[in-house]
Amino acid sequence: MENFNTQYKQPSIIGTSESINRIREMIPLVADYGLNILICGETGVGKDIVAQRLYYASPRAGNPFIKVIKNYLNKQWMRVKTY
Repeated sequence: MENFNTQYKQPSIIGTSESINRIREMIPLVADYGLNILICGETGVGKDIVAQRLYYASPRAGNPFIKVIKNYLNKQWMRVKTY
């Protein structure tokens, strides 16, 4: 994973748990699909870092990175846009 971190100059995903290792493995796999991905988790768990890693590993990397925080959005709008 060091090459991935160095190549994109992104913050490292720290930790050694099985869950963290699965996330590290999944990022390059799902980034190529061009799908919208909803990242959920408690405050402070690194959702922004995972989103940035997905972005820079994807074909969208040359486009603007737009962060959407669902807590600030209307619930009806979120249902329409995400399902």
